[in-house]
Amino acid sequence: MVIPVEELPLEPDRVAIGNLADLHTVVAESEDVDPADLHLATYWARPGPAKPTPDDGAWCSAIVSIVRGRDDLDCSLHIHDGRTALPLLPRRTWPTP
Repeated sequence: MVIPVEELPLEPDRVAIGNLADLHTVVAESEDVDPADLHLATYWARPGPAKPTPDDGAWCSAIVSIVRGRDDLDCSLHIHDGRTALPLLPRRTWPTP
């Protein structure tokens, strides 16, 4: 499921991150899957080079704190500049076949 989000602030929005984790849980439940078994991937497309910024680091820390820490969900974050995708927050685990 892809949900576009426009105009993220430079500083992490902890409420928005919590809402994203809550939405992840709703989607998992609608698919009759445990939320911990469904990976939450976030992907930011933006102009300019796909290079991490200090603001990206703050967002990663907040995502780790809320999504991985509070909710114990695996997640990843990537940025994309139209040509290159760069993982900023890699997935913790991969499912076993």
